[in-house]
Amino acid sequence: MLRRFQQSTKLVSLLIGGGVCGGIFSVQVYSQLDQFKRRFKKVFISENKKEIFCLGREAFKNRIKEKLNHPNPSGIIFITGRKNSGKTTVIQSVLREKEYVAHINWRSIEKISNTQKLISSLNSAFEIGSFWSFLKDINQGLIWRILSFCFLPFVEIPKTISSAEKDIENLRSTLRDIKSILIYANKLSGSDVKSRPVIFIDEVGSLGTLANGNTEDREAVGLFAHWLVEISKDQKLCDVILASHDGFAVSSLPVDRAYVTSFVLPELTKDEIQTVLAPSVRKGTMNSTTDMDSIYQAVGGHAGHVAGFRSHDSIPDTLSQYALSEMQTLK
Repeated sequence: MLRRFQQSTKLVSLLIGGGVCGGIFSVQVYSQLDQFKRRFKKVFISENKKEIFCLGREAFKNRIKEKLNHPNPSGIIFITGRKNSGKTTVIQSVLREKEYVAHINWRSIEKISNTQKLISSLNSAFEIGSFWSFLKDINQGLIWRILSFCFLPFVEIPKTISSAEKDIENLRSTLRDIKSILIYANKLSGSDVKSRPVIFIDEVGSLGTLANGNTEDREAVGLFAHWLVEISKDQKLCDVILASHDGFAVSSLPVDRAYVTSFVLPELTKDEIQTVLAPSVRKGTMNSTTDMDSIYQAVGGHAGHVAGFRSHDSIPDTLSQYALSEMQTLK
């Protein structure tokens, strides 16, 4: 009789605990999806930036759109180009047509030096927090003892794991959470490719330190890289865009190169530079021929440097020195 009572108590506890956790999880997934959807919609690209950085790049943008609008994601899209050449602005102008976009911005992070920083950046991008992050951060042994006492009588308590193993397990858990969000987004979007989610990671080269770290660090990068292929090419849950000024950044990811499509952002031509600086020419602060040639010789077709000239009312007498100072500023 006592044994039956214990079994019934255990079953009821499991049902109640499972129902509560399931309800919390469903609400959490919906909340996260809605939050990062609204978050990206607030991204604003000024007309001035679009005029400079997207000029002459329609063909390039169309190639990216073609990949994003294909019925089946083909894997990772890698976009490279010089620092401050307009990669982020061009990509964002393409993604404005998409409904669900997670922008993981590593431009302000010098490097992802450990697994915890990687997890934190992913949690921030997908608004993963509250209940689930709390459980991940507190002592796992304590969690199991509480669950064993309250809901799961007679369940064996697992052995304590090392800090490195805990970080890997937390990364797996975060990736599972994100995958759940992507699955839910796909259910909402159906077969509409414009509503298919996109994960955009800016300056993926920040992973270089982690990729060249110890065994656990390399395991974390490998886990993350294979997950990117899994959710894009294998399970077709989303498109993945990686960007970096380092053309070799993607080589730090241990994935088959057949799953990576690379694009190089083109530089501005002389004619396009003239279009960008046309307002200064009309004001008479620049010479349409002499100054354009000098600028092109000094900085080439780098959109960021050209934008620096546009912000001034006149061209300095020592153009080459000014160009060098601009380059130092933009590094």
